[in-house]
Amino acid sequence: HKSISDYYRSDFSFAAGAFKFSVDRHPFYRFKSAYYYLVGGGMNSKDKKIGSLIHDSFPTFECFCNSVGSESFMRIYNVCVHLRYQYKFLNLTDKPGSIAMTYVGRLENLQEFWDVVASQVPLLPVRDPGVMNATQYSAPGAGESHGFEGKPLINFSRSGMEKVCDFYEKDMCLFSYNLLEIG
Repeated sequence: HKSISDYYRSDFSFAAGAFKFSVDRHPFYRFKSAYYYLVGGGMNSKDKKIGSLIHDSFPTFECFCNSVGSESFMRIYNVCVHLRYQYKFLNLTDKPGSIAMTYVGRLENLQEFWDVVASQVPLLPVRDPGVMNATQYSAPGAGESHGFEGKPLINFSRSGMEKVCDFYEKDMCLFSYNLLEIG
């Protein structure tokens, strides 16, 4: 999970001249995915520890949604890269409007993203038959129990969605997402 700033610090000349691209995702779906990913164990011991803390503190996804912005949530947010604002990965400063990317695509439109990137990056195929479109994509963890049997995986209220989207307001605005896109 490197930010664009990390690449500039590592090799400024390369980063400045490169075609820089990223995929963003609706903040609510990213948040939901991070929750299930972390409570499912994540990818390393730090993720597993954070996932256990989340599960112990917020036994349902709805509880986690409603905790957004609270002191207990912020303690987790501050150490968890998976919950970080998306704009912070794409900026050279802490200001939300200073994106240093050549192109930012949407996870919900992966084929369009792939077409643009393939046109700019040599050696990539123009069409990748493995790329999914929005109707084929489902959030990781959406159909898995992750060992928490009896806990509904997709259980949230409109107020929970609004709370998450309000917290990620900068991402919502910067990447032109809205609450109505949540199915």
